[in-house]
Amino acid sequence: MTPVRPRTTVQLLQFTDRHGQLATVRHYVLSGWPREVDSELRHYWNRRHELSALGGCVLWESRVIIPQKAWPRVLEELHVAHPGVSRMKSLARSYIWWPGLDADIEKIAKSCGTCKGHQRSPPKAPLHPWAQLERAWSRLHIDFAGPFLERWFVILSDAYCTWLEVKPMSSPATGPTIRVLQSIFCDPRTT
Repeated sequence: MTPVRPRTTVQLLQFTDRHGQLATVRHYVLSGWPREVDSELRHYWNRRHELSALGGCVLWESRVIIPQKAWPRVLEELHVAHPGVSRMKSLARSYIWWPGLDADIEKIAKSCGTCKGHQRSPPKAPLHPWAQLERAWSRLHIDFAGPFLERWFVILSDAYCTWLEVKPMSSPATGPTIRVLQSIFCDPRTT
């Protein structure tokens, strides 16, 4: 059987109508839930207070519940870039749901050779060493500290000789920061 991809809300509605469980769930959402349901509907019944129907489709909170006929195609779409289990789950949890979705995602990722190859190899960032310094004030590091005793502090460190400049200021906003840095870099007689 070729996986079917729901392209429109109308198609999703048709799939929902053909999916016996989901059609029953939609009926219960619109008409009220019975006191007990069959075990096959238990996943939906446990979420009954969070389910709604919109345009004939069933939603769990803001996620569309996908009819079973479309599960394989939706899994293919989630897996197309081999993002790994965590990313696939995160993406799915933002938009869709069906009972056993997490297990289905894990199954597809475990059966994929590409995903297995990338599973234990985090992306490697190339090391970029700092250039060798030849003189003072050629590379500076600046940060804020605070609040401490109702003051903020600009901390400037020279990477060559580890000279520190620490200046108090009222807030770490742009204006006070510019004034403090001007006091460090500019000769007050020329400003």
